[in-house]
Amino acid sequence: QQLVQLEALSRAGLLNGLDVPIEPDQDMTSITQSDTDMTDVSQIRKQRLKSFLERPLFDSTTRRAAGVSGVLVGQVSWYQENQRGIGRPLDSKTAGDELTANGLENALTSALEKAKVYAHDSEYERDVLFPETVDELLETTEEMPTKWDIDKRELRFCYVLGHAHGRRSMPVAFDLREDGAQADTAEEQSAD
Repeated sequence: QQLVQLEALSRAGLLNGLDVPIEPDQDMTSITQSDTDMTDVSQIRKQRLKSFLERPLFDSTTRRAAGVSGVLVGQVSWYQENQRGIGRPLDSKTAGDELTANGLENALTSALEKAKVYAHDSEYERDVLFPETVDELLETTEEMPTKWDIDKRELRFCYVLGHAHGRRSMPVAFDLREDGAQADTAEEQSAD
């Protein structure tokens, strides 16, 4: 919801301070129009992340890295809260409006470590939780946040957008998987 509100404000020209619009390109492919297996949550997450990062805002490497960092912190926080029952997840210690490069570096280091440990503890089939996000982060930047050349406002803004996406990535993926399964069932019934 926050992203939709920010996109609306951007389209109306009411957001100042950023040199590019945050709304998606007109050419972006909707997940339902893609070849994504709608029964595979990890494929849904991967496609949604790709779609999220196609915004002109993320054409800058450092903005993209800040956004992807927010996605990972949001995903790990969701996992801590919903799968491990942790009362104070990682993001409760990482306020976006007070974020600094040092704070992001600490949160990102913690998120990467926790994604590895949780994958191992849960006998997850990969070496890390949310591999699509970790892979994107590794492809986007080779430096830690304290080395990025990014304005503090942009760092916070991109992180918060990413965090909102990350926090919602699993619930939305589960909803889309359920919708895909219902559509498959309806197609099977109509074929009979």
